[in-house]
Amino acid sequence: MPHMEETAKAKERIRDDFKLLVEDAQALLKATSDDADKATKEARDKLAKRLGEYRERYSGVEDAILGRAEQVDHFVHSKPYQAMGAALGAGLLLGWIFSRK
Repeated sequence: MPHMEETAKAKERIRDDFKLLVEDAQALLKATSDDADKATKEARDKLAKRLGEYRERYSGVEDAILGRAEQVDHFVHSKPYQAMGAALGAGLLLGWIFSRK
């Protein structure tokens, strides 16, 4: 199926982009390690802490999001008219909510 291949490619791109972001942040931390300024040190420590938290959080979230995306893809392909009806209903509801003054 071409859509499954696209989903797999998107999954790889997301994973690669996140890894690059983490690597760039780690390079920034190393580049500023010699800076003795108190504010820079505090920012580095905060960034290092957040990177660790995001790395832990992201590992589980990535699999959950991509699993849901595959389920939605399967649903749309197996029941296209129901998917269009659900999208139409959601669009009408959101349009009605946002058009109210």
